[in-house]
Amino acid sequence: MDEGEDVPRGGPTRRCGGRSADRREDADGEIVGCSSPASSLSRTPSPTISATAATQRRLYAATVGEVDGVRLLDPDSVRDALVVRSEGRPFVGPDTGSGWGTGFMTSSTHRPMIGPGSFGHGGLGGCLGFAHPESEIAFAYQTAQPGGLPDDRADALSRALRACL
Repeated sequence: MDEGEDVPRGGPTRRCGGRSADRREDADGEIVGCSSPASSLSRTPSPTISATAATQRRLYAATVGEVDGVRLLDPDSVRDALVVRSEGRPFVGPDTGSGWGTGFMTSSTHRPMIGPGSFGHGGLGGCLGFAHPESEIAFAYQTAQPGGLPDDRADALSRALRACL
């Protein structure tokens, strides 16, 4: 399957990452899971990341400092990411009080991360990844089992991390 090629959809819905998802088939008619290479190449209506917590943490670490000689965002881009560009009621879903910089959630009462100056993104099932430039901390939490609503596990870990600083 070539990158960007549509993966045909069909069949009944199934559970994938704690949510319903369409079953997908590759070019040979084989059913693929939501974390398979064929599924990750399919076009989706929103951005996603497929990574372990360790690799997601490395990604966020590289936004605020060098990791193996690579820095993904320069300091001006990081400062820009922290400027709230959008907040308030979203077009879809509940108003959780989240603020959005350029491409990232910013620290908010709903998702404080480790406090002002943090930027990152929460995800399905209680996941959270973020960086805090001032302390040069990167954090990622993922779970195989979605929690209830609200799911406070990542926030509880963030509070514990903040208490250690």
